[in-house]
Amino acid sequence: MASNKEASVASSLERLGLEERRSWDVHFFRSPNDWEMGGVDDFLRTLDSNLPPTGNGDRMRWKLSKNGDFNVRSFYNKLRRPLPIIFPWKGVWKVKAPRRVSFFVWTVVWNKILTDTLLGWWNWPGKLSSRIWNLAPLCLMWCLWKERNGRTFEDMESSDDQLLASFSGTLFDWSRAWGLTSSDSLPLFLISLLL
Repeated sequence: MASNKEASVASSLERLGLEERRSWDVHFFRSPNDWEMGGVDDFLRTLDSNLPPTGNGDRMRWKLSKNGDFNVRSFYNKLRRPLPIIFPWKGVWKVKAPRRVSFFVWTVVWNKILTDTLLGWWNWPGKLSSRIWNLAPLCLMWCLWKERNGRTFEDMESSDDQLLASFSGTLFDWSRAWGLTSSDSLPLFLISLLL
């Protein structure tokens, strides 16, 4: 996107007045499209938050060592470290939910679907009903996703009571299917969760 791919850092910075303040002077070879404006804004904000110190010329800097010079030890240590992303796989794949729901939640966690995650619930509130409570966020996300699709594609909207009934009924059905409850009715099931 830059018009001069060989430009140095120093040639891409400009002084603002007589002060020490500087700003990036980036030239693109074409104007961004409407759908690219968010990415361009993020790029320019990232650049503005990373101005190099004044008085230093352009030079390569290795961020993994304190003095900025490359060394094999820092590179090896970086390769040995585990990935910084810790995937909550137990909250997705170990829960007794239908596989399509686990797959749906997995795509949500990796931000492949435009929605927020609700996975901070694992093993709450206690051991007695924790397997059902672990199922609850997946069930909630599934019911909300079905509601969203109904509103978007079928122009159908459920009331709050209908959403609550759908969530409770789905959680009850899934819990019975996986043998997590011995309750014969939805009211008894809901009461057992509170005990």
